Amino acid sequence: MRLATLLVAKTAVAQNDGTFTVIGGGLDRVQGSQLPIRVGDLALGCKLRFDEDEMGHEQTIEISLRDPESQHVVPLFGMAILVNQAAPQLSPDLRGQFHFVYSLRDVQFTSQGVHRFVVASQGEDLGSISIEVVVSEPAGESPMQTLSGALALGFGAFMRGDRDEAERVFAGLTERFPGSADAHNNLGFTLLARSDPAAALASFVTALRTGAPFTELVKANIATCHYLLGERAVAMDEFHSLLTEPLKADVAVLFGIGRRDIRLVQLRGTAQFLGLMALNEGRAALAENQLERVAIDRSLIQAGLLNRPAVAGETFLDLVEEFESDFATRETHLS
Repeated sequence: MRLATLLVAKTAVAQNDGTFTVIGGGLDRVQGSQLPIRVGDLALGCKLRFDEDEMGHEQTIEISLRDPESQHVVPLFGMAILVNQAAPQLSPDLRGQFHFVYSLRDVQFTSQGVHRFVVASQGEDLGSISIEVVVSEPAGESPMQTLSGALALGFGAFMRGDRDEAERVFAGLTERFPGSADAHNNLGFTLLARSDPAAALASFVTALRTGAPFTELVKANIATCHYLLGERAVAMDEFHSLLTEPLKADVAVLFGIGRRDIRLVQLRGTAQFLGLMALNEGRAALAENQLERVAIDRSLIQAGLLNRPAVAGETFLDLVEEFESDFATRETHLS
């Protein structure tokens, strides 16, 4: 048994496709004006992988939340797992794995310092993840004091449609934390949404240089910038190069290129990612009158369409229908 993923968030849901949907992910710090510090909601997302000889046999795991003195903050959580070896309804990627969310409410932290969620089996630790508990003066309490808190504020503003506030937050973070790839990437994404591809491109390049973890997403955004800057051939090759890269993030939001604009599309899984990359490459190929490349892309586009996400899936469908209409019109004019 191996621990493949461990994350802490405010809330999380385990999806049937082996991914997690999280709110307030990357939670690594809890702050309050005095002890005890109460946290209303806390979630631990856990993904386990099993070897062949473990399949079909009951396995037990234990989860504990320990303070700096290794004392339990909440009662020990235990569960038994039986991973079925014969599960034809699952894709090969999902067999041999089990993922779940351990949700806690009204957690009371009575001491400062680094606390740890520990996942164990049969007395052997499989892995852990830390969360720091900090006591601060009331006047100093602000999510903007931590990078993760400020990133969450900026993301919230972006999702509310307040792009001015999102840009202000992310631009400020690139100055305060110039080594944060997330800050540069989020600023670039906001600038791209505000139709400023030149400034967005500079931010995305900096995000790559400072170690952005999901390079496939940053490269896709860079290709979209080149498309909007009129560098359609460059964009076409960049989108094409991404057709061999898997989607490493559980959930992602990228831009799909339409007839006259770009639109946000939520993605889950590599098939949807490749479908969107093929669609965007096809758009660039249409602009360059390279219809032979469009024809190659269309099978991948259809695969992405069949696997489009329930959320924002209609946006992808609209983009595909627009693309197919424009492709048919171009073929008619050339015939």
